[in-house]
Amino acid sequence: MLENLACSFEQSSSPSSSPSSSDSTDTTCLSSNNNVSTVDSIKDNNNLLNHHNHHHHHHLLTKCTSLTIREWQITIKEWKVPKLYKITDVPEHLRFNPFVTNGYRFYKLSFWQSIYSLFYLHNETLNILTHGAPFIYFLLFMPRHIPWDLIDYHFLAYLHITGCVAPWLGSCVYHTFMNHRSGVDLYQKLLKWDVIGIWITQSLGASTTIYTSLILYPFWLQFIFIFLYSLIAIRALQHTLLASGVWKRRLGFAILVGMRVLAFILRLNAIEIGQASPLIHTIMQEIWPIIGALISAARIPERWYPGYFDLALNSHNLLHIFAVIGAIHMHLATCSDLIWLSNISKLHAHN
Repeated sequence: MLENLACSFEQSSSPSSSPSSSDSTDTTCLSSNNNVSTVDSIKDNNNLLNHHNHHHHHHLLTKCTSLTIREWQITIKEWKVPKLYKITDVPEHLRFNPFVTNGYRFYKLSFWQSIYSLFYLHNETLNILTHGAPFIYFLLFMPRHIPWDLIDYHFLAYLHITGCVAPWLGSCVYHTFMNHRSGVDLYQKLLKWDVIGIWITQSLGASTTIYTSLILYPFWLQFIFIFLYSLIAIRALQHTLLASGVWKRRLGFAILVGMRVLAFILRLNAIEIGQASPLIHTIMQEIWPIIGALISAARIPERWYPGYFDLALNSHNLLHIFAVIGAIHMHLATCSDLIWLSNISKLHAHN
């Protein structure tokens, strides 16, 4: 528009211009007008295109948002409590306790479905929680409860920590993924890892107790006892990994318990009562797991009332609870023994 006014002004201000000049001016103005029209047309097309793109983008965004909401609604609907099954609905390898008759998860769970099973109630929930919660607590807080500034045997302290958390880690993994769709092959591997965790606490977890019981005896006796205990521990691991029944697995660790009983007798003979760890902790760290193992092998109380203890307080739940109580006594006994061992070492160093 401004260019049109400029052309008119130029024509009116040049009366002496020649016709050719006037024609040239007209041609220039016409060309300018055409350019302006073209620019305006391009701008209009761009505006129309931008409007169309914006509308299309808004439509796609609305559609995607709608799909996202719909997918979330479908996901929320799918994340409901899955159906639980009877013992007759699951494969043979999951029927290890015939007196737990209901509450079984689907036997072909995926990895994430197995993880999701942590958030609803079934007949393995309490088994997972009773070892999962202590595993997390001991892993995070046990190192803080060990009197590091008062002890010299840090290696024994690390063995103690490993012996406490290893069985609970193996147990949690076993009970969480035992219904995985990989079937009996994966189940057998998980069971072996569970057994290895128990073996670690039976062998490494008891190392402080055994060493404390032998510290006042001659070196040759210490060496022979620890060497025999190591050989027996390896043999016990082989036996329990190959055992086919619950009683055979329990008996595989019985000889290790017998060796620790012998070490306890040697302790009573050499160490005055009250000098090392309180006897109550040394005794109860063995008694509670033994009681739990006997209850689990006997399938009590669900043997008496099949179907009434499917979800809670069955024999395996009680085994887990007694094992945790025994581990607490073991921790208290180990801390006292480590302090006493350090004091003995300092006394010998001064002498």
